[in-house]
Amino acid sequence: MTPRLFHYIRTLHSWIGFLILPWIILYGFTGFYLNHSKAINALLMPTPYDESNFVVKSENQWLSVNEARQKAAQIWADEPITKAKAIEYHGFVAIQFTKPSGNVIVSIKTGHYYKKTRLYRYTYDPSGDLVNRKIYWSFLFHYFHEVGWIDNSFGVWFADITAIALVLFGVSGIILFIIPRQRKLKRFLNALVLR
Repeated sequence: MTPRLFHYIRTLHSWIGFLILPWIILYGFTGFYLNHSKAINALLMPTPYDESNFVVKSENQWLSVNEARQKAAQIWADEPITKAKAIEYHGFVAIQFTKPSGNVIVSIKTGHYYKKTRLYRYTYDPSGDLVNRKIYWSFLFHYFHEVGWIDNSFGVWFADITAIALVLFGVSGIILFIIPRQRKLKRFLNALVLR
């Protein structure tokens, strides 16, 4: 191998390593999380809050469907409500309003509501104050590990680019390790053969 080619491979190896380092670290962390999710969740999960603090109001104070829709319309205000259905959520009778960005779930009997996506859930009291924030770490890490990004706006391009870069990084690393040791390796193999 010529010194110029060896230098080119070393430069390529350095730049690939530098460019994919953030993804290597994140893939390593998310892979570790997927293997040990219970232990890591104990560290990441906030202290639980008590939903029993939401008082069920008397029947004449329950929200009507229109009042619940008005609350839901305030979340992601520029998006239309595409679907509404009655559900039970966390033990509360509620209406789930679906919007392009996620769901707004309004408890009819208490007036509190949730803003929910695949990545997080925010809980608001009846006056609209945020009382709890939950991030779905398991979904986030699993999704990032598969796609290479937190949403699918790039498809799987980041994951594919990182995979190709890791292969090039590994091959160039093997070449950089073996070439300087090539003479020692030949002498060692010759000594083994002569014995």
